[in-house]
Amino acid sequence: MTVLITYPKDRIDEDSRRRLDEAAQSVGGVIYLPLRRLRPTVPDEASLRIIASSDYLIITSGFALSRYLEQYRHLNWLATVVVLSRKMAAQAERYGLPHVLVPDEENQQGLVRLLATLPRARMALLCGDLRVPNDRIPEEIPRIRIYENVWNDALEQAAITAIGAGAIRPIDRILITSPSAYRRLQAIIGKIPERFSTYPTYYALGPSTADIIRKNGGNVIVPESDDVLRRAVELIGR
Repeated sequence: MTVLITYPKDRIDEDSRRRLDEAAQSVGGVIYLPLRRLRPTVPDEASLRIIASSDYLIITSGFALSRYLEQYRHLNWLATVVVLSRKMAAQAERYGLPHVLVPDEENQQGLVRLLATLPRARMALLCGDLRVPNDRIPEEIPRIRIYENVWNDALEQAAITAIGAGAIRPIDRILITSPSAYRRLQAIIGKIPERFSTYPTYYALGPSTADIIRKNGGNVIVPESDDVLRRAVELIGR
């Protein structure tokens, strides 16, 4: 098998990487290739006031959490931070945040259920410029953009070059992290189809991405686990 991981290599724990590399080494190998470039943006003054006055700050991406912890947490030490996973919660707690909540299911459905249990209060979502399909976070919650997900022709060509250099055999297992990554990958497959199996197996980190893959006729597996990234990597290596 040849594996494509559309997630930063250094964000996958060392033990999982080692086991996956060992499983794939003799039959094709692993290519780590995030199909994105995340770039910080600066909120306007009104948005900063919303952050400062919110009782709950909702953060669903690791990059957004890092941006908040490094740049904006001083604005509001009393807010409860609502994150999407226990891994994100551990990162927030390492920075000394006293109030962190995690949904019982680490996806949008679990997050929405958790938000519905919270008292009526001032909330804000710290996010990027892209929204997932079937976004269920209530529209009345302000969305504060603190980063953007960049993709252009130069980045696409760099990805094509990396796949050409790394895929000794056709790629047949793919970890896909988001709907935007899947769309970008489909454009790449259209340009170098010989580097991919005709029917690769996709491993998605959430139901929104999986739904898009299924609608496009793809075979997709979604891990049934709270730690979906680690579990997905384990399944790929089997």
